[in-house]
Amino acid sequence: MNRSASRVFEQNATMAWARRAGLATLRRTTEGSPDFLIALLDGRVDARHECFSGALLTTASEDGRHARSEAGASHATFAASMLVGRGNSALGLCPACALLSVPVADAHLLSVGFPVCEAASRIAAAVSRSVAYGARVIQIGLEFSRAAPGEWAPAAQAIEAAAAAGVRTVMAAGNDGTLAPGPLVRCAGVVPVVGADRRGVPHPSATLAPSIGLRGLTAPGVDIPGARLPSGSRLRSGSSFAASFVTASIALLHAVLPRHPTDEIWAALLSPARVGSSIVPKRVDADRVFHLLS
Repeated sequence: MNRSASRVFEQNATMAWARRAGLATLRRTTEGSPDFLIALLDGRVDARHECFSGALLTTASEDGRHARSEAGASHATFAASMLVGRGNSALGLCPACALLSVPVADAHLLSVGFPVCEAASRIAAAVSRSVAYGARVIQIGLEFSRAAPGEWAPAAQAIEAAAAAGVRTVMAAGNDGTLAPGPLVRCAGVVPVVGADRRGVPHPSATLAPSIGLRGLTAPGVDIPGARLPSGSRLRSGSSFAASFVTASIALLHAVLPRHPTDEIWAALLSPARVGSSIVPKRVDADRVFHLLS
C-alpha cells in the first residue's frame, strides 16, 4: 500500500469509528487543539510506538519505579493511540491534542493483595498532579475493586477537588457483568463509561447500575483497533477503551466551541440525564452537542 492509499485507509477507518461514536462531524471539522491537555492515568504509555511520531505526548512520573515499570504499558499505549496516535495502527480521534501519561499501574499495584489504601493514595496523588500540569480532563483506565467504606476516600477527595477546579474524570464503568458499580463512580465530576457492541447495546460483561445510568455514557467498546506493542496494531474490547471516545468527544468539542465554558459543554454532552431506575446510560453523541451549541 503506497503512502497516499495508506492515508486514505487510515482516514476511512477513523471516520467509521467516529460515526459509531457520534462524533463524525466533529472529527471532519477538527483534530483537536494543542492547548487541550488530556491526562491518562494508566500504565506507562510507550512513546516509542510508531503511531506517536509527532504526537504531543509527555510522561509524568512520581518516581523511577513507575517510569521503569512495563506493567500496564500495553493497555495504556492502546488507549493513548485511540486519542493522539496517527497511522494505520491508531484511531487518532483527537491527534492534535496534548496527552500526559501518568503511570500509576506498575507491577506492584497490579499484583494480588495490593493494599487498597495505598492504591487510593497513589490515584489521589496522580489526579492532583494531573490538575497541576494543567489537564483539562482526566481519563482513568483502571478498574477498582470494592473495599471497606472510606478506604478509597483519598482518591475520591482528589477527584472531587479536581471537579471543583473544572476538571472532570472519565472512568471505565467496568467489565464484570454485575450491577455493582465501582467505589468512585458516585464522586462528583466522574463520568463512567459503559462499553457497547456494534448495535450500541451494552456488552454482556458491562457493569451497570442506576448511578452509572444517571451519570454516565455508553460508547463503542468491542473490537476496537489500536496500538500493539512493540509495534503494529490489534483489536481490544472493554469499557476502559470506550472511555477514550468520551474523552475525545470533550476534546473536540472544546476545539470547536472555545468560547463555551467546559462545564456547559459537559452539561450538554450528558443531558438529558437518565431518570428513574434506568441502569443503562445514554449513548455519547458529541455531534448533537456541536449542532446544539454552535
